[in-house]
Amino acid sequence: MYISLNNIKIKLILLLDEVMNYIKKFISDIKLNNENITDNINKSYYDNTINNYELNNTFFIHTDKNTPLTNIISDNVYKVKVVNVLTDNKIKGIININSNFLKFNFIILNKNFSTKEELYYFISNNKDIETMLYEFNNHNYFIRVMITEINKKNYVLCNII
Repeated sequence: MYISLNNIKIKLILLLDEVMNYIKKFISDIKLNNENITDNINKSYYDNTINNYELNNTFFIHTDKNTPLTNIISDNVYKVKVVNVLTDNKIKGIININSNFLKFNFIILNKNFSTKEELYYFISNNKDIETMLYEFNNHNYFIRVMITEINKKNYVLCNII
């Protein structure tokens, strides 16, 4: 008896197509609290509260892996790894959101530092500004922040906790 590989491939493709159609139908018929899942997903996407100058599209441009940041502005306290001190109230840091490590420029609102050195001392307890990059690259310095807003330049405005 002769069996053609092409016939087997075609039959497998048709079978997989039927299985995928069944899975799609099954998923689309699932109800959650008397609502379709797709309705629930669409509502949660549009119900988010965001204090951003430009809407969600800005986030997709600014982040890696198209990670939506709609819940970043909240009462949650985030731990930020400090990478660099840029000015007297601005730092560059890395934050973990949805299992993605994203780098942002953070502007500190609730504490006033007169110089870059003063902010560096607050974070690291080290007065030698010349070794700042060495310290941040070879040691972990974290600050706890609460994010209040993202401004039109995509700086994350936060309060140190």
